[in-house]
Amino acid sequence: MLYGKKKESVKVFALIYLVLFTLLAWVLFFNSGLDLLEGQEGKIILKNSTAREIKNAKVTAIINGSEIVLLEEQILSALQEVSVPTEKISGQQTAVLVAKAPFYQETRKTLFLGGGLKEIEVLIETPQNAFAGEKTIAGVQLCNRSTKPKTLTIEIVLENGFFEEQKLDSFVTVESGDCSPQSFIITPLKTGSGAIVFNIKGENYNESIEKILEVK
Repeated sequence: MLYGKKKESVKVFALIYLVLFTLLAWVLFFNSGLDLLEGQEGKIILKNSTAREIKNAKVTAIINGSEIVLLEEQILSALQEVSVPTEKISGQQTAVLVAKAPFYQETRKTLFLGGGLKEIEVLIETPQNAFAGEKTIAGVQLCNRSTKPKTLTIEIVLENGFFEEQKLDSFVTVESGDCSPQSFIITPLKTGSGAIVFNIKGENYNESIEKILEVK
């Protein structure tokens, strides 16, 4: 009799843990509630699209691997909209905006700021710091601002002797108005500052961008 009750108790606790685990997974991975919208006159709007309050919501911009805070943490009431200041990135051509809050999925939006009329915009997304002997990611995002698809080749050139020697290249076709992220795994061999050169080529397009990676 006692064994039967114990067995039933185990089943009840297992069910409770399953429900809690499901709720936690939903909160961490599927709970979207922040939207980044484009308003009138090019303004960027952060909106709480839920029927509940969201605490500690903020917006940052990622430019060439650096993160800049545009909107400090604040509380948004249900369906509230707030304007996102963009003065800190006004001199840039493009930026990736990130809206985030605890227990909610990040929302990302690529913003064309009109700092130039280049058909291809390149965003370098590489961490500021890395550690000797540990793998890290050299990332680049390619945005096509033209009216037709663009096929591009990407070649990564690593500073000789500073990084593990390897061939890093790829090609991608980016549709009009779309952005395509490309990632490459690299391994710095020693501490200091190492240069990474991103060579991007395509029809009527050729650009090289150097990024300095600080290694500890």
